[in-house]
This record gives sequence, C-alpha cells and structure tokens, in this order.
Amino acid sequence: MTNLPDAEARETAVANLGSNVVVVAGAGSGKTSLLIERLLGYLLLEEGSLRRACAITFTRKAAAEMLDRLTEEVELFSQLAADKQADPATAAGRLWERMDPKKRQRAVVIAEKVLSSMDEAQISTIHSFCSGLLRRWAQAAGVSPGFEGDEGNSLDLLVQKRGAEILGGALKEIDTEALDALPPINDKALLEMIRKASQFPPTKISKKDPVHFATFGQLAATGGDRLRTALCEEGWLGFDDILQRTRNLLAEHEDIRIFEQARWDHLLVDELQDTDPVQYEILNLLAEGQKSPTLFLVGDPKQSIYRFRGADLKAYELFCQKMNSKGSRVVLTTNFRSRPELLRPVNDLFATTMAEEEGIQPAYDPVEPNPFAKKESKKEPTRIRVVNQPPLIEKELLGDLRDREAGIVVQEIQRMRAEGTEWGQILVLLPRLTGLQNLVQAFHEAGIPFTAGGGKTFYKQQEVADFVALLTACLGPAQAGEDYSTAVLAFLRSPIGGIKDQALFDYKQSLPENAVFGDLPSKDECPDVYQALNQLEGWQKLTLSTPEDEMPRLLLDQSGLGVLWAMRKNGFQALANLEKAAESLSALVRESRFTLPEAIGLMSNRLGSGDDAEQGTSEEGKEAVTVLTVHKAKGLERERVILAGIQEKQTSGKSGLNVCPDSDGYWAVRINSKEKSPLWENLEEEDAKHNRAERLRLLYVAMTRAKEELVLVQTGGDSRVEGNVWLEALETGWEFRPEGPPPEIRGILFTAPEGKAATIASSSQGTPSAKEALSAINAWADSPPKPVALNASPSSIAHQISSYPPDSGIGGELAAATGTLIHKLFEIWDFHSWESLKKPMDGEGAEIAEKECVPLNRLLTRAADILDRLPGTPLGDLLLTLRQAEKYPELPALHKKDGKSWQGFIDLLYREKGGPWVVADFKTDASLAPEDAVAQYRAQLDLYGETIHAALGEPPELKIFLLDTGVIADIPSQRANQ
Repeated sequence: MTNLPDAEARETAVANLGSNVVVVAGAGSGKTSLLIERLLGYLLLEEGSLRRACAITFTRKAAAEMLDRLTEEVELFSQLAADKQADPATAAGRLWERMDPKKRQRAVVIAEKVLSSMDEAQISTIHSFCSGLLRRWAQAAGVSPGFEGDEGNSLDLLVQKRGAEILGGALKEIDTEALDALPPINDKALLEMIRKASQFPPTKISKKDPVHFATFGQLAATGGDRLRTALCEEGWLGFDDILQRTRNLLAEHEDIRIFEQARWDHLLVDELQDTDPVQYEILNLLAEGQKSPTLFLVGDPKQSIYRFRGADLKAYELFCQKMNSKGSRVVLTTNFRSRPELLRPVNDLFATTMAEEEGIQPAYDPVEPNPFAKKESKKEPTRIRVVNQPPLIEKELLGDLRDREAGIVVQEIQRMRAEGTEWGQILVLLPRLTGLQNLVQAFHEAGIPFTAGGGKTFYKQQEVADFVALLTACLGPAQAGEDYSTAVLAFLRSPIGGIKDQALFDYKQSLPENAVFGDLPSKDECPDVYQALNQLEGWQKLTLSTPEDEMPRLLLDQSGLGVLWAMRKNGFQALANLEKAAESLSALVRESRFTLPEAIGLMSNRLGSGDDAEQGTSEEGKEAVTVLTVHKAKGLERERVILAGIQEKQTSGKSGLNVCPDSDGYWAVRINSKEKSPLWENLEEEDAKHNRAERLRLLYVAMTRAKEELVLVQTGGDSRVEGNVWLEALETGWEFRPEGPPPEIRGILFTAPEGKAATIASSSQGTPSAKEALSAINAWADSPPKPVALNASPSSIAHQISSYPPDSGIGGELAAATGTLIHKLFEIWDFHSWESLKKPMDGEGAEIAEKECVPLNRLLTRAADILDRLPGTPLGDLLLTLRQAEKYPELPALHKKDGKSWQGFIDLLYREKGGPWVVADFKTDASLAPEDAVAQYRAQLDLYGETIHAALGEPPELKIFLLDTGVIADIPSQRANQ
C-alpha cells in the first residue's frame, strides 16, 4: 500500500523494531492491524518469542479480539508461498510484501512454530499485566500472591457486610469536637465517601482548608485506608490499588525494576489516550534502563473521551514527549472505514473547531480517504444529512421535544429500511440515554426492533427485579432470611407466578398465626397459590443440588421468565438484561468467590439504582437496530449512523458529599452544591475547561462511526446554542444555526423532517409458521403458568457435550461453543449444499467466540472437522434429501405432563412428502454410540414427541442425529406402538 497518503508513517511504525514509536492513529486508520503487523515482524523477522512481547489493551474484550486477530494473521502468513499473491489488506500480506524474498520461506516455517505455541501469547489489560508483576514480587509488594483484582463488587459486598464497623472505627479516630462541628450527614453518604476515598492513593489534608472541610478530608483518608486494608486482607485489590502498588514497587526497588525491564523485548500499548497518569508512570519506569523494552504506543488524543475514568490528556502529552525524544512519532491519517464524501465535511468541521491547547485539546490531524476505495459511478450522493426541526411552540416541554426527536429518528430509520438497509446495519447514538424512553415508545409504535446499551438503567428494569425476587425466594427462608417473604410475594405477583391479588389475600388469611408467608397452603383452599408455591419448592430443592454458579442460568431457563419477557414489547432488550443478570451473578460466584446468597443480596441492594451498571446488549445484531451512548460505541462502526440528542446540554451530575484528590495530592471536599472547599472550587474550574474540550472530542467520535451515511437529528432552538458545545461547533464549522437558513455545503443536506411516516408492521421476532404458532399457543394455554424447562438451554447445545477423551484437547468451553456454532449453522441452513451450510461459519463463529471467550481459530477448526466428515455418511445423505421437505428448525415446544409445563426447542421438525413427522435432535458428543445416545437422551426425545403428538394429532418418529460420527440413532416412538 505504498500509494497511501501516510505510507511512510506506516512503514516507520512497523519496520523500526529497534526504537520506540508513538503512533497517532486517526479514526478508522487500522491501528490494530498495524500493531499486529509490528508484532508479526518481531516474531517472524527477528524470530522473537511470544513470551517476551506483551500487547496491552484497554479491555479484556479487546485483548481477546487482539489474540484472535494475531492468531489469524500468523495462520495466514503460514499459508503463503512464493507463488501466492499476498493480500495487502492483511498484516500478514503487508509483511510478506516488504520482506526480503530470500527470508520468506524461513519466516513461513517460523510462523508454523508460532502458531503451535499461541497459548504463550502475552496480550492483556494493564491491570492484568500489573497483577502478574505484583504476584511475581508479592513479598516486596506486600500482597498475597493469590490476590484477585476487584472491579468493585467485592468492595460493595465488604461495605454491605462491614461498612458500619469500618465507618465507626474511622469516626473514633477523629476529634470529638471536630465531629460535632460538622453539618448533619447521614451514614449512607459517609460510607459512600470513604468507599470512593479507598480507590485513591493515600492523600494529604490541606491545612489551609476550613476546619469542617479538613475533618471530612481526615475521615476520608482514615476510612479509605481502613476499607482498602480490609479488602486486601480478604484477598482482593482494587484496580487503582493494583496500579499504585505496581508503580511504587518499580520506583522503590531498582533490582526488581531492572529485572522486569529485561523480561521484555517489546511492549505494545493500544488506546494510549485512555491511560491515566499512574499507568504512564509504570510504562516510563519500564522504559528507562539499559535493557529496557522497545515501546510501541498507539492512540489518538482526538478520541480521548474517558476522563471520568482517569484518562488525562496532559499526562498523555508529557509521556509522548518523553518517548518522542527516544524514538519517533508518526501520524496515521488514512481512513479505511468511511466513504470519502463523509470525511470531507467532518474534516472541515473539526479543522475549524478543534484548536490546540496544551494539556486540554490536541491539534486536529485531518483524516484522509482511502485512495483504493470504490469510486462512485454516478453523481456524488449526499452522505451527511442534518434533519433540523426547531421547537414548534414557545417554551416547549423537554418531554415534547424528545418525542419530536424520537419521531424524526423513526422516520430516518424507515427511510433507510426502504432503501434496503438491514436493521443491524443501523446505529443510533446519543450523548446519554436520558431520552431513551421516548425512543422506546416511538420504536414500539413503529415496530422497530432494537437493543440499547450504555445507559445506567440496568438495575431499574422490572425484569431484573423479577429475576432477583425469584432467586431470593428459591434460596428458601433459611438463606434468604427476612427478605424471604417479600421475595415470595414478588414471585407470586410476577409473570411466572401469575397470582391475582384476591388469591393472595385469601392465601394470607388462610395462614396459621405463626406461619411464614411462603408456606404451602391447602390445595383445596388456595389451588393457584398452592400450585405456584409447590413449583417454588421444587426449585428450592434444585438449588440445594446444583452448583451455585450454574443456578442463575438454570433457573432463568427453567422458570420460563426469559420466554415471558421475550414475548413482550422490546423482548430483545428484556431478554438481554436477564441474560446479563444471570451471567453477572454466576461470575460473582465463579470468579469473585461470592456465595450465591451474597451475590443475590448484592444485586438486590442495587435494584432501583441508576449508577451501577449498563443495560445488557442483545446479540441479535442482524435483527435489531442498536442504540448506544457515544462512549459505548467507541471502536464500533455501522453502515448508517443516526446521531440524536445534539440539542442536549451537558449537566454537572451529582451534588452531594464527595471527595477527590487534586493534582498536588490534597483532598478536595464538596459537602453539597453550596459548600465546597477552595480546592474543590479550583477543581471545578479546571474540570469545566477539560469537559468542554472532551465534549467536542465526543462529537468527533460520534461522527466517525459511519461507513456509508451519517444523519444528525436536531430539535432545539437558537436558545440552546450558547453553552452547547455541539451546536456551537456546528455553527462555527458549518455555519449552521437551528433557526437560521440552511447552509450550502458540498456533501451535506440540511433538511426538515417529512410528514408523519407510515408505521412499519414488521416484528423483531419474525413471523412464525401456522403450525409453530398453533403448537405454542395450545401448549401454553393448557399448561400451568409456572413452566419447568425440558433442558437448561435447548437453543444452545452446550449442555449436550459429554466428556471428550483426555487427549482430544477439547475443553468444556470450546466444546460447548462448538456445539452452539454447529447448531446455529443447521438452524439457518437451506439444505441445498455443504458449501451453503459452512458459508456463514466465519461470521457466526466470530460472534460465538466473542460471547463464549474461546479462541476463534480453534472453534472454527473444531466445527469444520465435524462438518467435513458428514458428506458420504448415512446422516449426511439424509440431510441433503431434506431440501424439499417441510421443515421447522428451532421449533418452540411447550407441553403439560404430570402437572407441570415443560418447555424447550426442537432442533428440527420435518416431514418428507407423504411421510410422517420426524423430531430430530442434533448432538455433537464425541464418538457417542447410537445405543448410548438412545439411553442418554430418550427421555428428552419422548417429551418432544408427546408435544408434537398433542399439537398435531399424530405421533412423530424420533431420531438423534450424531454429527460427530454421521450416524442416525432411531428411538422407538408411539408411532411404532400403534
């Protein structure tokens, strides 16, 4: 790619392996690919070791993705040969092209060796990197070598269990007269203050502060130290504590610092602009030495938008200046994401508005279009639309303004759909999700499927509260304690309980004097409550026999709660939230060593909070519009992007008791919106400048997510321009003002919204077949409202994986993910050819690998191994004959038996012309014999058969498709006995 505008910069970045390089990577410039190309050069040209190069990323998800990318590129390189044309769009292809041809064959051999040892790759977050360093020097660092990093859950539990004790101890260390002089503050606010203080390094108290501010500072310091120490004693270190201890260890122990410097040849850091000052100190300590590693630092200060997490632009600039003096700085300007017509107006806007200010705002480096992008064959289309509708009346209410905005967003989505855009190709961005409810209502009325992420409303969702109540009730009175009766009441009134208020009243009246609300009533007196509590009793027994980390997922499936919420409006989002709740609880038990009651109690205490967690995001990317905050969308891209909320002004946030260290390490204190220490006043003044600058960068991030089209929706008036960074930028850069005449700018259409758009009748759930709908409705109507699941998760065959041979190398997680992928491929297959079966494997595999956190290359290899053996087998021959058959994959099955409702999904129901209905269940168990399959799965298949018999009036044949061996196992069914 020598014709790229920034070709020389890219060459410097990947070729100068012996010197430090700071890379400023503009939006869409392929920075991750470049980082991997440099790492490939070290591994294949210098024959370096995976153990001696570490790539540090911002999140664990990004680390997993980078490992996958590196594996793919090494594999691509290993497949190249002298007579093959290398793809310059890949890191492997670019390295191949710039290599000395004489060295290529040797590099291919090395690539094969690297590929076999990818488990040694060092790719992690900065916190994981520092945790490993502390564990290596645990005694010198003063930590237990077995400590775990805490994201905040263990700290919350500690506050919940011992907060009063820790606060009381801290108060005893404060002079009584000083405490008496404090304004009245409740214990909850004081606890939250010391909780926050525990996440900062030891901080000094300013002697210049008035006495009551100094007292709060002393209490923050004392309480924070106590809380931090208590957390450490329980085997946990907060993420900030991990960084601070690492910095101190390297700074105070020269011998350890020299050893750690010599440990690495290369350190490669991604998203450098999101790094905080302590992390810069750690990198600088590792970089200063005779045998220090080479640093490769990639970031874009124009995309620094995480100041609330500690990102510091001034620290970024100072660190880069140090690194520049020891190496080089290059700027990547070529954008491979967006159409050229999108980039030109964006450059014009930010070249005018993003003025350099040291430590506050970086200079704007324009992004340039990819010269190899496909050229438009006709007249250049409009790629940016500004849909503007100022208030229709004077003093319009904010709710009405947001309703208008939501209506315009719906119109734009409908237009995009009419032009052939898929739901999943549309991204709606908001500065914050304060207007989400207006969008939700508008989307419901228009039939637009969507998922939302990035809003701090997870613990406010009713489905999450229902799930927590169900789990608490399932703990039983002994473990749930005083919360038990309340949880039982919530369960009975929830969708899965379905008990009316009159029945609840009758039940309460029927209880003996000393009975607990939740005790089983007489079946004759309270039949509905008896049935519900009898089912609850069964789940309580299940809780006693199920591993604690598996119980949330199992109960979500068996209770039918997910099914019921999924059937409601915006079921995608509700189901995503329930999935997140189940996984979060399991992770607390599995990874954070919580007991299940502790995990449930922690989530219960957070219900109603808007500050603690983002909503879950559905994986149904192809079937739903995505709604995100701009912060949450960083790193994402979509064909079409709608940016709304432009008229929203930035708010200052909370105003209660708070503490924060200033730049000199002294506590700044705010008691309320009127009482602030002088240091807090200084912080607020400094924050105001930084926040305005970051707000402009947030607009830049939002406007560089689109591939094909960007739509800006604006519903404010001229009165909203002053103080609104986004509207001020549009006025300065594009001469746009809400109530002014539309500017004439090449590539931008300024327009008013059209008339009311027609409602889209399509549904996110799709249209079921008549038999599918009839089966589900009849079975559900005949069943009691408390279903028990046939399987934990029939739509994912992870539970079907039996143990693999010890030497197979197939772990449980990989085996489960393999089953899920193969199951998905059969679900969407047209049964026309083996090629069409495997065609979606890469895309579907990538989604499953990300969700299940397994290596993508190993997942695809295992799945291909199974599928490649099917042709020519009895099962393979049968499958290809089904292309003309009447068939229903993933059919919902609900069936009443023995007083219970069983629910699940039949993998495949089919009928060949003139033949009987056949229930087929796919299994990927390794080398499972037909007779063993029948013995293991017959009960499950019998239930499916009874379900179809009840729905269709005739018994089906039952078959197990053993995919690993290509064998069909027949189960004698009711049909055979007729």
